[in-house]
Amino acid sequence: KPLELEVLPRGKVTVPGDGIEQPRVEMKPDFAVTYEPTEKPTSGTAQISDLIRMGIYWAPRVTAPGEWGLGAVETHSLDDPRAVYLEYIRHDLIYGTSFIAYDRFEHFGYRFQWGRYPDYGAGGLLNVPPENAPYDMRFLHLNATWILALATYVQATGDLSILDSKHAYWVGTDGEEPQPLVGKKAEGRAYLLPAGDVRLDKKAPEKVHTLGQSFKAEKSFKRVEVRLGTEGTKEDASGRIWFSKSPDGDPIAERDFTLPKGSPIQTVSLELEETFEPGMYFVGIQDHDSGKRYFGPGIYWVADLDSKEDAPPAMSGPFQGDLHDRMKLLFDYLYEHTGVKRENLSHYQDDREYNVPQQKSGRVDSMQNSFWECLGGGYDAFAALWYNAACTAMADIATRLGDTEDAKRYQDLRVLADDAYNQKFWTTVEENEKTFSRYTGAIDWDGKSWDFGFTYYNLEAADRGIASPTQARDILWWLDRGQWTRDNQTWNDHIYSIWDIAAPFNTINNETWIGITGTLPYMHVLTNGGTRMDIAARDLTVRAKYLSIDNMHERMKRVLGRFSSPDRLTGGRTYDDPGGRGRWHFGTPNEDRADIEGFREIFPQNGVLATAIVRAYLGWEYDGEGLKLRPRVPSDFSEYTFEDIGYSGALL
Repeated sequence: KPLELEVLPRGKVTVPGDGIEQPRVEMKPDFAVTYEPTEKPTSGTAQISDLIRMGIYWAPRVTAPGEWGLGAVETHSLDDPRAVYLEYIRHDLIYGTSFIAYDRFEHFGYRFQWGRYPDYGAGGLLNVPPENAPYDMRFLHLNATWILALATYVQATGDLSILDSKHAYWVGTDGEEPQPLVGKKAEGRAYLLPAGDVRLDKKAPEKVHTLGQSFKAEKSFKRVEVRLGTEGTKEDASGRIWFSKSPDGDPIAERDFTLPKGSPIQTVSLELEETFEPGMYFVGIQDHDSGKRYFGPGIYWVADLDSKEDAPPAMSGPFQGDLHDRMKLLFDYLYEHTGVKRENLSHYQDDREYNVPQQKSGRVDSMQNSFWECLGGGYDAFAALWYNAACTAMADIATRLGDTEDAKRYQDLRVLADDAYNQKFWTTVEENEKTFSRYTGAIDWDGKSWDFGFTYYNLEAADRGIASPTQARDILWWLDRGQWTRDNQTWNDHIYSIWDIAAPFNTINNETWIGITGTLPYMHVLTNGGTRMDIAARDLTVRAKYLSIDNMHERMKRVLGRFSSPDRLTGGRTYDDPGGRGRWHFGTPNEDRADIEGFREIFPQNGVLATAIVRAYLGWEYDGEGLKLRPRVPSDFSEYTFEDIGYSGALL
């Protein structure tokens, strides 16, 4: 049966209905899903619709760090265009890309992981002061995930205007003209980011982060003013303000300032010795703590982070530009400073100029771990794959903007990156007298390969198109016919038997690697035998693309079987607060608080399962030219209908 597609054009036809339309799925004939504890059947069509709706409209509003931001965008990529979540995401993407500064080796262009701090866990979550500074917990792949999040948002919503977003910092004078001169709608915050200036080797930095704003005065003036504030500080903050004729000009006037602890936003003034005539000028600020200590009071400049003013974009360090320029900055950092320029592969370089004697990054008992608590040094299959995907994201945006030359450059880099990734990580293993091919998890600085059967790494790489069709099928062959072990001695059949809805994060017990959160037994923690919904999501889309729609649908029925349980994937740890930590409670697999994450955790990427269902059945993919569909109907059905799926400001 031919595909029937009705598009409601943006700005021409009012989206029908009194409220937000929620997706609906109908499959003919309907099929039954059995809830195993009671053996009661329920409508499969109803279950799919319910799962998609719950996943898409579940929003923990945790969009700042790395994969969380990308997960939020992917979860809400099919939203009704009127959904408030899209407004939240647009705001958070603009705000999140303001945290770009120097890394701990004085390379500019690194997107800080945790707000004002460059490391995962900074601020006391995993590594606490005062001894955290020697630990290399940088997450270089986050630059790539931010690129992907921005590109996916643009492709899903059609909102190209976000790429023109620029910063404007509040600047005023004592001139007889309307004030402020810049930042007329300034309600946001642009932070000085001193934390990244603490070098990993503890040497004094030569470069520190600054903020600056050019402004045009129509009337003469003798005083310049900026609006500054602090947050989360128990001590006074101090810095320097200076005034010049241009960003690279010598200071004409400067002074130190202090912001008392707990004080509200205040105006910091710089009195000038002479009156300045109308023209273009520049004012900048710097934090006195930069390069001296890791933690300290944070200073921010009151800013309009999505300014439409006719003024030069604000400066953050040496950078000046709009959001698209920030995407290029993030990408260039990956290329220049994560080994890509040398090897076409993003990794944590063993750079002896910056390495510290006690650093064991990427080795057993390391204090350097990735978000998935596997590896923070050397070659990491998880950290590396995001650069490859970012190449395509940048190419797609360039195509959307009509820049064919840039698009080809990024596409060529993607080809080189895929080849390097496959050469480095693809391997053949023998487990319990069975042979399988898959991606290894990591190769440390000593050249040793660490493979704990990382199902998620493999599925993510396949879903992002790094794996060839043959490799993708090899990965699925392993998942369907491989085994798992909790003690590294006894092998068990059926990888999916642990959680059913998704494969465990890894199939081989890995208690030696987790150096930050502590060693936890297999299935007691996400990154050692646990699972989450985005693993199920990648599984579905890879099966649909590389095996068959029937194979994907069979796996989908297992997903629905778990979803039909009374908790609807929302039960678990959050209702019971163990010692004030809320969501974190580890228990045995047969307990209600077992380590499977559903639509109740803080991690937005669990909602990706909902959008993956649509992607899998419809062959839904974005590229630089728009949306491409390759719908296929499983042999169990004569037809199916997906309704009220959001795309580019319309509903399909």
